Amino acid sequence: MKYAVPQMIGLLLNSVYLIVDGVFIGNRLGRDAMAAAAIAVPVVEILIALALAISVGASIIISSSFGSGDRERANRAFNLSIVIALAMSLAVAVFGNIYLGQLAMALGSTPDIQAEAVTYLWYIVTGSPFLILSFAFSSYARADNRPKLAMTALVVGSLSNIVLDYVFMYPLNMGIAGAALATALGPIFSVMILLPHFLRGKGMLRFSWPALSPRLAWNIVYLGAPAFINGVLHRHRHPVL
Repeated sequence: MKYAVPQMIGLLLNSVYLIVDGVFIGNRLGRDAMAAAAIAVPVVEILIALALAISVGASIIISSSFGSGDRERANRAFNLSIVIALAMSLAVAVFGNIYLGQLAMALGSTPDIQAEAVTYLWYIVTGSPFLILSFAFSSYARADNRPKLAMTALVVGSLSNIVLDYVFMYPLNMGIAGAALATALGPIFSVMILLPHFLRGKGMLRFSWPALSPRLAWNIVYLGAPAFINGVLHRHRHPVL
């Protein structure tokens, strides 16, 4: 209960903000803008699945290492997984921006909504490192015996997105760019809440430069693959918009 309930609350609000995002866009900007935002939803969900693939795999190793008293191996897995997540997210940001127009078209964009879809995707792709790290750090905080901190980070990120949706689209009248910016900023707030736990050494996981270990990297990816597959299939069955 200590771990499950905070996780359920955090993920529930994370799902709600995507629904509220669609409500704001539909009511304020209309059908075409909502269709443009829907183009980006698969990208968001795949990024979350990638974050879960790395963080869940690493968390399994971290938890089992803590259980056996091997804190050194736990920290190696923690730091190596962050390097993998950063490398992956930076690749997404770079190549996603290079092929932004093609990505929008591949996801079903039409000429009528292409400009708005590209605008929305630009914010999502550019902010992808924070989205991936927010979910990764949440998993690591739970593995480091801080489930309520992980929940707080997800809740704050979700609520900030809802509030900023209103501010950017109504008083500031930023249109589709405002909706996308609100979505991109939410994970940044989550990372800002989670980062001090690891920087200040409040738990057993601490930042350090990891020795590159292909075997450990493979184990992280291998153990996290079911979470990635389940995340992709689950989101495909239950579209958000």
